[in-house]
Amino acid sequence: MKRTKNGIFMFYECGFSLEEVSKLCNRSVTTVKKWDNGKPIPRELKLLMMLASGRKMPSLSREWEGWRFRNDRLMSPYQDALTPKRIMANEFLAQLQLKDLKGLERRTYIKILMGTR
Repeated sequence: MKRTKNGIFMFYECGFSLEEVSKLCNRSVTTVKKWDNGKPIPRELKLLMMLASGRKMPSLSREWEGWRFRNDRLMSPYQDALTPKRIMANEFLAQLQLKDLKGLERRTYIKILMGTR
């Protein structure tokens, strides 16, 4: 691996090995080595690598700008790590339309939150 701009992008920024890039992009290892040596990476494949590594999410709308995946968590622009359980619990609480949590039994609230960690 060389420290070219493409090599830094593929291997260090996205965290892929030569073989992983080859498999992800459906290209030969030889082609990936050419990219590492400075041949331009096709724009769509560069975007694919960013999406697969979690560095970028598709821009579905402006509301999703700054959101990305890290490991198995959805990361907000403020670096909040969200799990599926946590998202579902927040949705559940929102559906209860709780303006004030005093009406919700403290034990129930704690159980909901503890189940989301």
